[in-house]
Amino acid sequence: MAGPPPQSVPLQERLLRLAKTLQFAWFVGHVSLLLCTLRYGLSYITFHANSRWARFSYRTAFIAAAVTYGIVVYKGYRARMRQGKQTGALAVLTDENVQYLGAPTSSNTRRCRRLTRYV
Repeated sequence: MAGPPPQSVPLQERLLRLAKTLQFAWFVGHVSLLLCTLRYGLSYITFHANSRWARFSYRTAFIAAAVTYGIVVYKGYRARMRQGKQTGALAVLTDENVQYLGAPTSSNTRRCRRLTRYV
């Protein structure tokens, strides 16, 4: 992680440099995720979960979560590349962040089996 830019650089230039980093994109994604989740939660509590704003909030929160998750996976991949480790598809699939996305846990698998018996 790079250090802060020198103080001799104008504020506008420092803000532009900050806005171009993945860390800032991750931060903006999390802030928008929190705001959209709160907005959707408010719609759900007030029984307006099918309104246009609720759908927009839900979809925006979903996209923000996917983008921030993608940034985390990409940064892990980039770190492995810099260390000279294996960077193929198998290496990406064995990353714990990627496995967290798709692999069901044993308790979820049992719960799904129980639910499918009744359907």
